[in-house]
Amino acid sequence: MNQQNRLSNDIARSSEGSAGARYDVLPATLPGFDLAAGLQRLQGNRALYIKLLGRFAGDYSGIVGEIEQAIEAGDRRQVHALVHNLKGLAGNLSATELFAAARALDDAVKSDAAEPERLHAGFSVLRAALDEALTSARSVMPSDEPTVRQAAEVDLSKSQLLELVRRIREAIDLGDVMSIHESAAALAGDTLYAVRIGELADAFDFEGLLALADEMEQKANR
Repeated sequence: MNQQNRLSNDIARSSEGSAGARYDVLPATLPGFDLAAGLQRLQGNRALYIKLLGRFAGDYSGIVGEIEQAIEAGDRRQVHALVHNLKGLAGNLSATELFAAARALDDAVKSDAAEPERLHAGFSVLRAALDEALTSARSVMPSDEPTVRQAAEVDLSKSQLLELVRRIREAIDLGDVMSIHESAAALAGDTLYAVRIGELADAFDFEGLLALADEMEQKANR
């Protein structure tokens, strides 16, 4: 599933909640997730981890139906595309059981010798793991809606654009979402670029980030 930037170009969602809301509270354990590993990946940023869990819960609630339809249609290429993307996201969130189930189904899909029964069995395991992960992700979401702030329509300088491009590409090579957020905050501030970078990073849309980096590089070199 190729997640696209769903916010309009003139707003950004704040990573902080409205007055009195807590966006950094996690339980001691969360079924389906290795919280320690997930937080370590994000350098202990609980608020960002919860935000990513919320994005996962919102964007992937319908993927099980898409995968099932692709399996029934015998469209292995589509099954692979959907499951491969889900596997990457599960890995980034340290959703251990979902990652293992997605990897097993992906391996089966890529095997020409895999019988339909194996695909259906793998799908059943994946669906159970996904249901558990989605339930857990929804359970930690704050009830308050995040605030909305205006993004400034400010052009970045050539040096800022090129430095941001360099940092984005370097962070993608490392799979480091936190670094992408930090670079956007440091170099782009409240600009529209920061909005787009933040949304793509939250969705783990590395292809979208690379396309945006190419766009910024072209603009800087005009």
